[in-house]
Amino acid sequence: SEMCIRDSPGAGHRPGLQAVDELDVHSPLLAHDIAKDEVRTIAEHYDLSVADKPSMACLSSRIPTGLEVTDDRLTRVEQAEALLRQWGFDQFRVRDHDGLARIEVAPDELDRALEREFVETVRDALSDLGFEHVTLDLHGYRTGSVSPATDAAATTESDD
Repeated sequence: SEMCIRDSPGAGHRPGLQAVDELDVHSPLLAHDIAKDEVRTIAEHYDLSVADKPSMACLSSRIPTGLEVTDDRLTRVEQAEALLRQWGFDQFRVRDHDGLARIEVAPDELDRALEREFVETVRDALSDLGFEHVTLDLHGYRTGSVSPATDAAATTESDD
């Protein structure tokens, strides 16, 4: 249900594009070199509700390089992130490290993520989704934090 759109397909580690390649998926936006800003312009022109939707990286970027991207992993990450969204978090990721959920939130949201009610609710809910361990990354939200080591200048919102 999530469409991967890239600013510059040739730059950096792109697990979503690698999956598109390997699975021989047709991507009309990539085929016609339509970038994110153009998609927003088109959406605004047709008054689509997604025109001002915040940028979201492909769910496959939540799974570290070397782990197989499976429907089960993508589904549990999607459900985990939906839960954080319901709690009102704005900038966050849930990374799936083969059964360990690593939650990253923006530094200014860290205090809320440490509240006992949130901790207990999310821990239990993510355990029910199939995560064996649920952790909070004290470094906070960082783009590209599951990708291989790359030049920091090349790491952008679009590749995580």
